[in-house]
Amino acid sequence: MRNWVSAAHPNQNELTGLQVITWLETCIKEVISLPLPQGTIEIKKLLTNIKNNSISEMVKLGMLMIFIAR
Repeated sequence: MRNWVSAAHPNQNELTGLQVITWLETCIKEVISLPLPQGTIEIKKLLTNIKNNSISEMVKLGMLMIFIAR
């Protein structure tokens, strides 16, 4: 899509509404609706804990060791 019509690749092509809807459907089917892999969920938890706690607190609570050990 970005190579067909974008400021980075100017040309004379136009996107139709049907093309946009088709790409949206593909995005939903192939990416958005897929379940998150377990590794992604664990990384999200780790990043949330890093944002909300100091590293020393996480080590004391044993939160960080779970991710390092795996």
